[in-house]
Amino acid sequence: MLFRSAGNFYADVWKYDPVINEWVWVNGPGTINSPPVYGTLGVPSPSNNPGGRGWAPSSWVDDNNNLWLFAGCDINTADMNNLWMFNTTTNEWTWMRGSNSSGSAGSPGVMGVPSATNEPSARHECTCSWVDGSGDFWFFGGYGFGQTDDLWRYQISTNMWTWMKGDPLATNAPVYGTRGIPDPANTPGARNSYSRWAD
Repeated sequence: MLFRSAGNFYADVWKYDPVINEWVWVNGPGTINSPPVYGTLGVPSPSNNPGGRGWAPSSWVDDNNNLWLFAGCDINTADMNNLWMFNTTTNEWTWMRGSNSSGSAGSPGVMGVPSATNEPSARHECTCSWVDGSGDFWFFGGYGFGQTDDLWRYQISTNMWTWMKGDPLATNAPVYGTRGIPDPANTPGARNSYSRWAD
């Protein structure tokens, strides 16, 4: 868990044991506003760390109980688009995708087509995220280059992003269409700081 508190950003991972009702600090520097240590893309290391991160990045747990972290603001409150995995067995972070600097415009590629070069743009407040039945990670919108209404899918098995829907760079108004009727033109519109759930 990486979070912001009283104007400071932390880069620590904590585990709570409900059986003994106690917390344990398992990873991270234990200091405020620590910079990231990227290491080598795709290579885990005990010294790797995303750095202090805040302003609502997305996170999830995969089928192997690894923790994943995407986007959010760095210690300079600049938007990021990098993706990290924390292996709970080895206690190591791996920088998986995205830029190692802030403010990346990303590269959406072709809508609906996965590619090794596809990347969402840097953003924060992008917690409208979920994991589907295949273990793929999805997220919608957020705030970076303005508010966006783009929908993205990340496949762990291929380590590739796919831009699925919406406009990744523009702040668009919603298009409602007809209530209860799906339509290719419908969109919730650009937004952030939202709620979500999966049925």
